[in-house]
Amino acid sequence: MKIQGGLNVIFLAALAIAPLAWFQKGRLPAASEIRQELCQSPTQREAGETRFAFSYKGRPYNVQPLARYDLWGLVVSHNHTTGLADIYHNGKSLDTKDVCVIWGENVATDDFHRVKFWNGPWTCNWRYPDGVNLRPSEVSNNHLITDQESLRTDIARLRVGDQIHLTGRLVAYQDAAQPEFWRNSSLTRYDTGNGACEVVFVQGLTVLQRGAPSWNLLWSASFWLLLLIPVVKLGLNLIGH
Repeated sequence: MKIQGGLNVIFLAALAIAPLAWFQKGRLPAASEIRQELCQSPTQREAGETRFAFSYKGRPYNVQPLARYDLWGLVVSHNHTTGLADIYHNGKSLDTKDVCVIWGENVATDDFHRVKFWNGPWTCNWRYPDGVNLRPSEVSNNHLITDQESLRTDIARLRVGDQIHLTGRLVAYQDAAQPEFWRNSSLTRYDTGNGACEVVFVQGLTVLQRGAPSWNLLWSASFWLLLLIPVVKLGLNLIGH
């Protein structure tokens, strides 16, 4: 009975913490917490490389490097590759998580806290009230691809509030089985609409600072406790405790 009582207390605590942790885990840092690296613009240089090919999940892809690229940014939104709203991305997709980031003047003040960011399957969207200063040229939605499984894992772990440094190539790429279609990267931060996203062949990813790490830990812990405690309690009942 003491074990069951203790489990009940833990379950109720997790039940109380989970909603708050879920809400807070996507909290953006204050402008005062933004790292100095994010004040700079992305750097873009001539690629000077030829087309290459690689395979993913048994499918061959062709990649044409367009420019070398370094990006420092705050993750404000990303798509949900396992969600019902995104039918284009799954475990077999070469595209990993799309990541929307801001930098420069957009992170110099707390105005970005008043902006609502959200991702569609291929887009980053935003809206904000009057009086907010947001520079569209310092926002980018990045379609990320890579030939390294470890980087796919790191990209999958990115979350809102993370401050990151991304290195690689802006590219055009093609599924070799569909030679009539290339997905092309934008080469400027000043365009908008269809085709304005950056397509990045990722070669390096550093999380400079995690967003709300304590709240993310509390969310994970409470989530798993809420799942596991009923199973443990059922097991104890079956063995007579």
